[in-house]
Amino acid sequence: MTMRHQRPTVREKMKSLRNALLCLAVLQLSPAIIQSSDGHVASCCLKTSTTTLPREKIKDYYNQKSGICPVDAVIFVTMKGKRICSDPANLWVNKTMKYVDGKKARLRTAIPSLHLSTKTSAIMWNMTNTTSQTF
Repeated sequence: MTMRHQRPTVREKMKSLRNALLCLAVLQLSPAIIQSSDGHVASCCLKTSTTTLPREKIKDYYNQKSGICPVDAVIFVTMKGKRICSDPANLWVNKTMKYVDGKKARLRTAIPSLHLSTKTSAIMWNMTNTTSQTF
């Protein structure tokens, strides 16, 4: 006596397809869960690069700590949005981080004085126009 295998029903096929799509969706979304120590959601650097860039082309950086990710790294973000994974023990990396921090500090201090001078100019202009008016 030979036994015949029954073909899967349409319902069973749909169930298998749904489960496969669900697994695929979970796998696609899982990298977004990885978060660096300073709050950036990013993919991990698997290794660091020896690439050095002109520091004027670097807009920002953030740190990656090993744990979820395999290595400690400093991730430099260029003006064009590219990310370079660098070794935090490298002298060039430390000098560049200080440069970027200094650039940010200068921008922070320059912006309030710009607002102050604009407000002062507006007040001075207002005062000179008010005093020269005749009633």
